[in-house]
Amino acid sequence: MSELWARFAIESQRLVGVIEEPQMMSLLNEDGEMTDRQAGRLVDALTLPIRRAWDSDLPPRCSKQDVFPWRFRRNLSILMRPLVLVKTNPRGWLISAPFFEKSAKYMTANIHEGRLPDRFFISSQLRAYIGGIVDQHGHAFAEQVAAVFRKSGYKAETEIRLTELGAPRNPDLGDVDVLAWKESGTGVFIVECKRLTPALTVREVIQRLEDFKGDEHRKDSLGKHLARARWLDKNRAGVQKITGIPAAAISFRPLVVTSELMPMQFFEEMNFPTNQVVSVDELPTYLE
Repeated sequence: MSELWARFAIESQRLVGVIEEPQMMSLLNEDGEMTDRQAGRLVDALTLPIRRAWDSDLPPRCSKQDVFPWRFRRNLSILMRPLVLVKTNPRGWLISAPFFEKSAKYMTANIHEGRLPDRFFISSQLRAYIGGIVDQHGHAFAEQVAAVFRKSGYKAETEIRLTELGAPRNPDLGDVDVLAWKESGTGVFIVECKRLTPALTVREVIQRLEDFKGDEHRKDSLGKHLARARWLDKNRAGVQKITGIPAAAISFRPLVVTSELMPMQFFEEMNFPTNQVVSVDELPTYLE
């Protein structure tokens, strides 16, 4: 679609202009080879709508966090919606061919990396794709963390489902990202691996910290980890089978390993020892 606007800009001799709905649909039908339904869905998805106020008249799948100016990766940013609606009846959009190309690159790169929330999208296929990408990155990061443990003299297993150790299916406690131990000791690390989207503003750092309060009722990132650690402490037979350490002798050591440095020392509301949250770069020193 970027090529379509680039060609249109060259033919019209304008880099920026307003296009009304009949011309928009004609371009998408004829030059974009789209059906009316496809063109309509695309335009709706990429339209930055007119609103009575910056935080009102929010379209579907949007919340107020999508209009906060200090946040990145917002569903109502011009990068996500490069067709700026400027008039109605008929609808008309302000379009910049160079900026549309920038927007297309931004969206495709972030979709490829799985850095946009799946709530941004209607398509079940695209939502499933993003979920798959996130799972792939999460698996790769867990393997990276396990490799650090092994290099430090530990044995390590990744992605152990708690149902395989006897946990009930409901509630689903998920899996242990990394279980690590030394054959000569009794300590067993229960590791939660968190691959984090880079925090680009102070507000995003704060939001990230709020996700690590350890609230099991809200089921935040840390709350689920704490629930798994408690279940394992009460049901040790499965861990004994994996590690060979007698159940009564096992000393569990919950740990959260993040892909980036987290300023946990400044977060007093966390229901977890802050010194048990380390970045993957700090992990070798921590294990010493």
